[in-house]
Amino acid sequence: MMIRHHVYSWQLYFTYLQQVGVILNNPLDTLQFPRPTKKQRVIFTEQEIQLLHQHCTQPVDFAILAICYGAGLRRSEAIALNVADVQPENNVLYVREGKNSKRRVVALSSGVSKIVQSYLLQRNYLALPNETAFIVNSYGSRTSGGNLNKLFKQLIQRAGIQKLDASLHSLRASISIHLFEKGMQPEKIQGFLGHKSLDTSFIYIRLNKNNLKILL
Repeated sequence: MMIRHHVYSWQLYFTYLQQVGVILNNPLDTLQFPRPTKKQRVIFTEQEIQLLHQHCTQPVDFAILAICYGAGLRRSEAIALNVADVQPENNVLYVREGKNSKRRVVALSSGVSKIVQSYLLQRNYLALPNETAFIVNSYGSRTSGGNLNKLFKQLIQRAGIQKLDASLHSLRASISIHLFEKGMQPEKIQGFLGHKSLDTSFIYIRLNKNNLKILL
């Protein structure tokens, strides 16, 4: 991909030289590259989300589903989340620094708030003194993205769901689809996910004339 970008830059440069009369022919004009293909995003059904909940065996499993699916957080946002950012009693969660340093307030459903509140009670027994992180690892300190992804993969396996290529981002994509299917307006989904523009939200969802079609 990087080589493609560099060669394309040179193509543009030689095209410019040709247009201003510095050179007669573009030496890279005949080069063509196939378009890079993207893997289709893995989406969980609502039934599979319920199955994941049923196979949670430790507090962090519930926390992962609550904030990455229920609150639609990115992996980086989940890792950076602090206890002070979560207010289940008010049904809100604060993302202090999302993508492009964008802040947002996420409304939590009553069900997600109950899960978060229950996790917080158990987390207090696991965390080191003065640890501010919402999600902590087995050592009581802030977890890493790799560890969070590993735990999620293990949860998928326990649930017997044949989607081992799914990532934490699949939870975020799944909740956007499910909210859209339930009738939430794209503008509200945009705010929920913290997208800079509405176009970004439509990367997740598109209304086809027969069904909902997942975009690449």
